[in-house]
Amino acid sequence: MLKVGVIGCGAIGTEICRAIDRGIVKAHLVAVHDRSRDNCERLMTSLDKKPAISPPDEMISNADIIVECASAQAVREFGVNILESGKT
Repeated sequence: MLKVGVIGCGAIGTEICRAIDRGIVKAHLVAVHDRSRDNCERLMTSLDKKPAISPPDEMISNADIIVECASAQAVREFGVNILESGKT
């Protein structure tokens, strides 16, 4: 099964994580990251299967695909590492 990491736990990231959690998207949510730990913890309360709250480098190594739901800044900050690791 596809292992997914999500960067950004706001409105869009939350909906993606919930879709995976409910089985709407056939994948396994392995990790989430947000600059705000509060956003991550708020997301966790809405999920049945709790992923790890991980630093991006750890998430990149554990996931098959990274879904960026944060900002253009997040792409600049993490995009090169994601692509250099061979992840989508």
